Amino acid sequence: NTPVRAAGSRWSLSRAPATSGWTINTNRLRGKLRIEAPDLHPHYASASGSETGLYLFQCGTTVAEVNKTIEKKGEGRSLHTSGAANGQTIAGATQTGTHGSALHFGALHD
Repeated sequence: NTPVRAAGSRWSLSRAPATSGWTINTNRLRGKLRIEAPDLHPHYASASGSETGLYLFQCGTTVAEVNKTIEKKGEGRSLHTSGAANGQTIAGATQTGTHGSALHFGALHD
């Protein structure tokens, strides 16, 4: 019955990430894995072709690291939005819902 919150880069200026319970530091959880077609259900893999473009990022990965990974190797991609900074972790940005949004799509966690 103890509340648990993930601490990202600790950039939040609000009380949103505060807890009366435990805080878990996610900064060292920065693993990443490219998901290949054999890792997927056959129906999904055949629909997407041999290059899936999917990745699995751990919660301590920063937005900057995500963008660097998906921008390289000729993929030329990036996250739709990430706010004014990119040092926040995926866990922190999605937990607080504070980063990014634009006219036709929602914030980073969307």
